[in-house]
Amino acid sequence: VYEQYQYALKDSFGIAMFSDGIFEIMKGKDMAEKESELLALMKTPDLTVERMLSALGVGMDANYPDDISLLMVRKG
Repeated sequence: VYEQYQYALKDSFGIAMFSDGIFEIMKGKDMAEKESELLALMKTPDLTVERMLSALGVGMDANYPDDISLLMVRKG
């Protein structure tokens, strides 16, 4: 059973959802450092999925230990 929440979004916002595979390839020493890097990336102006994946070192032709999925929504 899932709980539903509603939140009024600001005129300018961004949200990204990742599969856990992204954490396996990031270079941070622990989860807190990796999460901080992702939050910093989300503050980048004009960030696109392609730029985010590039900044994280994800290439389309590489093999990774787990799947890597990303959904990103930005407004404003």
